[in-house]
Amino acid sequence: MLPLTNKYCSGCRAPIRNKECLNCSECTNTYDLDCGNVSIKRFQLMTPTHKLGWKCDECRCKQPKSDNTNTPARAEGLSARAAPAPFAESGGSNVTQRTKQKSDSSKNAAFVTEDSLRLILSEMIKTEIQSAVQESVSQSIKNCITTEFERIKKDLAMIKELKESVEFFSSEYDRMGTQLKATEEHVKN
Repeated sequence: MLPLTNKYCSGCRAPIRNKECLNCSECTNTYDLDCGNVSIKRFQLMTPTHKLGWKCDECRCKQPKSDNTNTPARAEGLSARAAPAPFAESGGSNVTQRTKQKSDSSKNAAFVTEDSLRLILSEMIKTEIQSAVQESVSQSIKNCITTEFERIKKDLAMIKELKESVEFFSSEYDRMGTQLKATEEHVKN
């Protein structure tokens, strides 16, 4: 690793303040772990050889993609450059080998355009806002329902007390009526 004097991350342009950074072995740019897409745990597990041979995403993307000559589904005995034999001559090989046509569209498919990035970001923001609003509304409804239930419980308790009072006064009225009749009959006799 190089000394850390006046080093800036080539990804985010922020100053690198600690030793946890990587230098690309191809372009020699310096990246902090976030921009280098390497976790602290993974960085600590890397050997010095791995750190010296590390390549940034930009340099890795520039490397040509390899073909599929090392795939395991191949007839044995064929060399990497040999053309496949027809089915009848291959002794029962059931592997179809085709050559890929090179196209510019496959190269451009890896890049995200500014418009598609805006669309993706707007969809993500829309989803996040909808989620936050939905959570907020459901919490507000829950709080409102809880408050109303508490008021209903209090009202029911008051109604129960009133009912008990009415029943008490009714029984007292009946008792006093019975007592009055008994007193009237006692006076008549």
